[in-house]
Amino acid sequence: MRLPCAWLLALVSSASTPSPPSTPPSPPSTPPSSWRRVELHVHLDGALATETLLVIAQRRNLSLPLAGGGGHRVPRSAAEIADLLAATTPAWRRFDVVNDIVGGDAAAVRFAAEAFADRQRASEVRYTEVRYDPVRLQSSAYAPGDALTGDAVVAAVAAGLRARTDVVVHQILCAMRGSTAAACADVAALAARAAGRARGGVVGLDLAGDELRYDNAAYVSCFVDAGALGLRRTAHVGEGFGNLSSESSDMYSALATMGVDRVGHGYAAGQNGTLNATLVGLLRSRGVHLETCPNAALREEALQPGVFRSIAAFREAGLDIGLNTDDPATYFGNCSLASVEDIARDQLGFTDADITAAYDRACAAAFGECPPRS
Repeated sequence: MRLPCAWLLALVSSASTPSPPSTPPSPPSTPPSSWRRVELHVHLDGALATETLLVIAQRRNLSLPLAGGGGHRVPRSAAEIADLLAATTPAWRRFDVVNDIVGGDAAAVRFAAEAFADRQRASEVRYTEVRYDPVRLQSSAYAPGDALTGDAVVAAVAAGLRARTDVVVHQILCAMRGSTAAACADVAALAARAAGRARGGVVGLDLAGDELRYDNAAYVSCFVDAGALGLRRTAHVGEGFGNLSSESSDMYSALATMGVDRVGHGYAAGQNGTLNATLVGLLRSRGVHLETCPNAALREEALQPGVFRSIAAFREAGLDIGLNTDDPATYFGNCSLASVEDIARDQLGFTDADITAAYDRACAAAFGECPPRS
C-alpha cells in the first residue's frame, strides 16, 4: 500500500553506522525447505521493526524530531521511535520517517535488509520478494550530507538479504506514481543493470504509489520497454480506494497494455464479491497472479466496502492468488503471515488446503527461483 489513505498502513563500514549482527540467529527447528510460506508482496519500509530503526538511528547519530515536545535528539529507545511514527500524520508520511532513518548510508541499508531477512526467517517464509523505492533510499532528510547512488542502494540491499543463507529473498524495485515517465525509466534501467537470479538479486519492477491521483498513463511506455529489457513486472492496481471505474480501467491497462506478469491487490476485479468478467478473463488468459493482502484489504473496507470480500470471490473462482502481509510493521498493518492465514481462514472461508495452494501458486508465480517445498 502506498496511498495517502494508508492510515493502516560493498558494505561501507563507519563508526556511526550499523554493521550486521556478528552472531546469526540459531538454526531453525525445522528445515526451511519444509516451510510452505512464500511471500511476493511486502514493502521493506513497511516491515522494519522499531528496534531495527533505533539501532540505525543511534549508530548514525541521527537527531530525530521526537514526539511530545521532546525536541531534536538521538532517540534512546524503540518506544521513542514508535511515538515519533505514531505522531506522524498523515500516516503515509511514516514511510518518509523510515526511509530518512535508513537512507543515504550503505551500511544502514544493508543492516535494514538483513533485519528484514531475519524477520522472514523467523516467520518461516522460505521464499520472499521484497520491494522498495531505490530513489528514496539514496538520501536522508536527517543526514543531508549522506548520499548513495541507486546502484549502491541495490548492492547494499543485496548484501543484507544474502547474509541469511537458509532463506531466499530477492528484490523488486518500485517506480513511483507521481514521478515522471523518465524517472520510471531510470528505475527500470537500474533494475535491468542489477537483474540476477542469484540470492538477493533484483528480479522485477513494480509500480507503486497514489493510484487515485496518478493513473497508469504516464508509465505505460516505461513498463512496455521494461518488458523488452527482460524484466518481470508487477503493479499496484485496483486496490480499492474509492473510484472503482478508474481503478478497473487502470487494472485493464496494466493487464492489456503494460503487460504485467502479476497484479498487486487487484480487488477491483471482484468488488463486493462480484467478478468483473473482462478483468477476470484477462487474468485467466494471461495466467496473471494476484498478490492479495487480506489484512490490508480488511482495513481498506472502511474506505471502499466490498474490497475484502473480493479475495473470497477470487478463491471461489479458482483464480491464481497468493497471501501477503503488505506493510506488516507495528506502525502500519501490525500483522504476520500467521495472522493473515487466520484472517483468510476465519473470515474468508479458506481451508488449510486453500492456504497451502495459495503459497504454492505464489511459488509458481515467483520472478526468481522459488525452491520447491519438500
